[in-house]
Amino acid sequence: KQVGKGVVAVDAATGAVVAAFAPNVTTLSGFAVNALAVGGSDLFIGGTLDSVGGQPRPFAAAVALTSGKVSAWDPRPAGPARAIVAAGASVWLGGAFFGAPSSNRAALARFDGPGLALAAADAALEGAPATVYAVAAAGAHWYIGGAFAKAGGVAVSNLAAVEQGSWTVAGTS
Repeated sequence: KQVGKGVVAVDAATGAVVAAFAPNVTTLSGFAVNALAVGGSDLFIGGTLDSVGGQPRPFAAAVALTSGKVSAWDPRPAGPARAIVAAGASVWLGGAFFGAPSSNRAALARFDGPGLALAAADAALEGAPATVYAVAAAGAHWYIGGAFAKAGGVAVSNLAAVEQGSWTVAGTS
């Protein structure tokens, strides 16, 4: 029996694969899962996903930590998710995409609240094409790394620190 196709859970004490955790992640041919983050009772998964648990989840999804059962969260970025951070009531999704649901977000989108709705604020990353490979939170800032020339209209070189609440590039407000 194949357990946890695409993503597996391993018992920290025994090193054994946890058979009850079986999200059944399928990816586009020849591609992979690129990012994982834990937030609350969910595991957020990003990459060149096609489906999770038999449900369409292009490029990003969330599953229950205990069972691997797919959640209702369905962000549908228009390209591969390469970085995910879950912090507090927010999930940040970065990658090689232009467009998150009903928006023109390039490479980075934030989802907030209990239903993880797309946040109104935008980091306004620019580049040809803008891609986010890493996101980290520390103190009052989020750090974004990737391939982009501007963040919020400010010239940067592939790395930006933005203020958590406003997406303003640190040091410019």
